[in-house]
Amino acid sequence: MAKGKPGQVYQVKITLADIHPPVWRRVQTLDCTLSKLHTIIQSVMGWGGSPLWAFDIEGEQYGDDPEGDPDVVSARKLKLSKAG
Repeated sequence: MAKGKPGQVYQVKITLADIHPPVWRRVQTLDCTLSKLHTIIQSVMGWGGSPLWAFDIEGEQYGDDPEGDPDVVSARKLKLSKAG
C-alpha cells in the first residue's frame, strides 16, 4: 500500500474464505487504524460480538488479544497507510 496522504480514501475488498458462492464486501474508508478497520468489517458484514481476531501482515499479527498474547501487536498501533 502506498504512503497515505491527508484525506486519501482506501478501498478494501473483504472476502470470506472457503465460502461458495463467494461472500464479499467492498468498503471505502479514510486512513484508520487496523482496530478501526476491524470495527468497519464487523459492521459491513453484519456481525456482532467480539471474538478474537487478527490481521496477518507480512508475517506479523496485529490484533486485540484480551489475554495479552506477546506475539500479537496492538492493532491500534498500525494505520492502513503504513500497512504492507
